[in-house]
Amino acid sequence: MRKTILKILLLVLVAFGAFVVFVAYRFRRLVIQSRTMSPPPGVVGGKLTVCASPMRCVNSDESSEANIASLSISVRGDEAQRRVEVALVKIGGSVRTRQPGYLHAEFQSKLFGFVDDVEIRFCEGGAAVRSSSRVGKSDLGANKKRVEQLRAALAESAR
Repeated sequence: MRKTILKILLLVLVAFGAFVVFVAYRFRRLVIQSRTMSPPPGVVGGKLTVCASPMRCVNSDESSEANIASLSISVRGDEAQRRVEVALVKIGGSVRTRQPGYLHAEFQSKLFGFVDDVEIRFCEGGAAVRSSSRVGKSDLGANKKRVEQLRAALAESAR
């Protein structure tokens, strides 16, 4: 009886170990995929790229469920772009693309290293913003939270 219980326990432990290895392998592939994917194409037709999935993206240029309010910026032109760039770095981003009227930054999650993209399109009255995870089905609200952090950092810099 005792040997049977030990065999069952060993079988369960081996199965659990195999499951953990499988999950770790799949997870690692997603991390690598998020780091090697191309960044978003930027502004297309005067707007930021449409979200592929509203479960892992927010975009102020959309009227779908992925919509989020644009950023309010009290200054214009180069000064607005400079302030947003400083705020992006302050909240943990790394600016990758600087063009007149456009910024692209990458954020890497602390725990697993997934890469997310934040894009800013400067326009009259503020700036459109898009924040998107490169992989996965859901961001668990991370992109919305990131835009709100950016909003707070901009408000703080305006003081």
